[in-house]
Amino acid sequence: MRDQQTTLAGNLTEPYRDRERLRELYEKQERSIQDIAAEVGCSDTTVRNYLRRFGMLDPLDSPAYYTSRPDGYDCWIVDGHTVRVHRLVAVAEWGVETAANAEAIHHRNTHKWDNRPANLLPCETRAKHAREHHRPRANDTQRSLNKYPTTDELSHPEGNGHRDADQLTFDDFEAF
Repeated sequence: MRDQQTTLAGNLTEPYRDRERLRELYEKQERSIQDIAAEVGCSDTTVRNYLRRFGMLDPLDSPAYYTSRPDGYDCWIVDGHTVRVHRLVAVAEWGVETAANAEAIHHRNTHKWDNRPANLLPCETRAKHAREHHRPRANDTQRSLNKYPTTDELSHPEGNGHRDADQLTFDDFEAF
């Protein structure tokens, strides 16, 4: 119980909520966020958030990280703000003004993780985006090829190691 302090009501609190303990570990002992998290039994993010709350960590010192959200979108999270990858690709492909003015960026093949520029379409209005989802597609009896088929057999590249030759990577962007 040495890791927990008592509140005024007599309840025990989590050690990462103890300002003085965090100050001791982070500022005086100069321990890393990862070490502190391991010692007090919580995630790095929790320690980082409490260090920010207590004024011991500059908000701009937080790293950005990449993740796939439960709703299927790939995104970057920076200082608690989520930026979806297809929006970043839209900015790179069509510019800030076009991406900012678009109500939605449509995935032509409906796969939210397929962020190739050829698969994205900026939609100025939500109505146009809805029409894109309901637009008729060519079928096999017409012997027409649908360039952007909707298929359920495709899986996320992270799930099976699949790498599409057209998929963008960080190497595709030059440092400015």
